Amino acid sequence: MASINVRIDDDLKARAYLELEKLGVTPSELLRQTLQYVVSVVSYPSRRF
Repeated sequence: MASINVRIDDDLKARAYLELEKLGVTPSELLRQTLQYVVSVVSYPSRRF
C-alpha cells in the first residue's frame, strides 16, 4: 500500500473534511475512488463550478 501527501490550504481542508463526513466518506476513500475512476474511464472527473 502506498501513501500520498498533499499540501492544501487549512481552511479548504477543514471545510472539505466536514462535507466528506456528512457524506460518510473518508478523504482516503475519496482519493482512492477518484484514482480508480481515472484508471477505468481514462478521463479526469471534472465539473465546472
